[in-house]
Amino acid sequence: MPEIAVLTPDPADQSYASHWPGVLARLEQALAYAGVRLVPLPWTEQISHPARLSTFPLVLPVVVWGYHRDHVRWLEACAAWTVAGAPLANPASVLAWNSDKTYLRRLCERGVPIPETRWLDHLTTEDVSAAAERWGEVVVKPVVSGGAWRTQRLKAGAPVADLPDTPAMVQPFLPAIEVEGELSLLHFGGRFSHAVRKTAARGDFRIQVQFGGALRPRGEASRGCA
Repeated sequence: MPEIAVLTPDPADQSYASHWPGVLARLEQALAYAGVRLVPLPWTEQISHPARLSTFPLVLPVVVWGYHRDHVRWLEACAAWTVAGAPLANPASVLAWNSDKTYLRRLCERGVPIPETRWLDHLTTEDVSAAAERWGEVVVKPVVSGGAWRTQRLKAGAPVADLPDTPAMVQPFLPAIEVEGELSLLHFGGRFSHAVRKTAARGDFRIQVQFGGALRPRGEASRGCA
């Protein structure tokens, strides 16, 4: 049976320990039907000796949850995998680029619509208060984040505290998130596969499962759909 590798969280990071093993198990089951065996490898253990990844025909970086908590090491890992020519499903250079949300600014500059955003290298309470007065309600998050880590929703006039001490982004809160949730479209090899609707628990705005969020499918691929 052929083997492919999947990168998993740092064993020392227990933030998602109750969630990611279940995701891995479903992935293992799906690939087993295709006659493929999955080999889980912590991403943090593939930096000093990245050549190990090259022993696999394919490496899936799909469960590297928590990389944002150690972003410097994540960038080091991506650089090492690039040099080693590791057969990642998405190039390591793309993984590094995608790990910092300022990629959205670059997409916007090229005509891709995104919510109005203020990008700040040094966030202050005055910055947040001014944005909240303008938009009524805002979402504040570090540009390097994941799973709603250090993400806040603040209304105009509300106390501002515990702001990120790293470069951050401020956006108007979109009420549709509470009603409709978020819609994720998944493409593989440039072809649409399926969509997933992510909704928050009542009284929350975060759609992640660790905060009570829920996922449900929204249709499968149509023949010939690109």
